[in-house]
Amino acid sequence: MQKEKEKKHSRRIDTIIDKVELFLRNIFVVTASVLFLISIFSGHSNGTLKFVAYLCGMAAYICEYLHLTKDFHEKIPHDELFMVYCFAPLYLLMGISYLLH
Repeated sequence: MQKEKEKKHSRRIDTIIDKVELFLRNIFVVTASVLFLISIFSGHSNGTLKFVAYLCGMAAYICEYLHLTKDFHEKIPHDELFMVYCFAPLYLLMGISYLLH
């Protein structure tokens, strides 16, 4: 009986963590999108704005990775995570390039 309650509690916590990860991912995606749109339509090149937008994009990919792997508890084939592996570091490098430019 006690083990069943512990499993139920554990599943509830996992569900909450999943929702938080997806919520954070979506916040980062919306923030990155808005910042990119502002930088496009503002007429002048703002490297800091693009840097923050790329960091938000990278954070969204990290949240996606955590969600897909159930916080590193599930092993997922590398070919399914290829986009996360490529774009998260690429977003960091592109953000740094705008910051330094």
